Amino acid sequence: MDFKYISIDESKMDSVIEAQDMSVWSWASSIQALLQYNGFVISQDQIVEFDLKTEVNLETESKLKNETKLKSNTVSKTILTGVKNKTFSIEFKKTPGPPSPDTLIKELHENRPILFEYVSFRDSEDHVLASHGLIITAVNYTQTNQESTIHELMYRDTFPTQDFEKVKGRRSALPTTFVDNILCYWVINVEASNF
Repeated sequence: MDFKYISIDESKMDSVIEAQDMSVWSWASSIQALLQYNGFVISQDQIVEFDLKTEVNLETESKLKNETKLKSNTVSKTILTGVKNKTFSIEFKKTPGPPSPDTLIKELHENRPILFEYVSFRDSEDHVLASHGLIITAVNYTQTNQESTIHELMYRDTFPTQDFEKVKGRRSALPTTFVDNILCYWVINVEASNF
């Protein structure tokens, strides 16, 4: 088999990823890492406030032109201005279920990490009681004329483990570890322009 590897800029992710501030904020810390990876500096508190109240308090001169809910919309777009003299266009696309191998490869090729939410705890009747967010940053895969197959996922987990600062949340797993428990995934596209 001819294995291939594709990755985002891992050293750049190392420089922006932070452990989650609260035990239930994996989604906020993951979104923070994705936005900061793209040059948009924001705190986890601001993301939580934005999601819960559909607004965000950035610098005094910042303006929110289009409001959005980070977790509930399938596709949404936010325009933020006034942060470091730039305008940021942030598009969130949420898709149910796991990403296809081709989607993973395409997005990573475009240097876009993917956030996915998986079931971390179910009750005895299989109801979802808790979920957790992770960021896919690289994959090992094979490709034939007909299909791509993912053999290993490299991801970041923002849960504040003892070794978080040392490894910056780096982990790897077989795709089968998560595939049946992935609730949805987000592709977040950030574009910045000077004003």
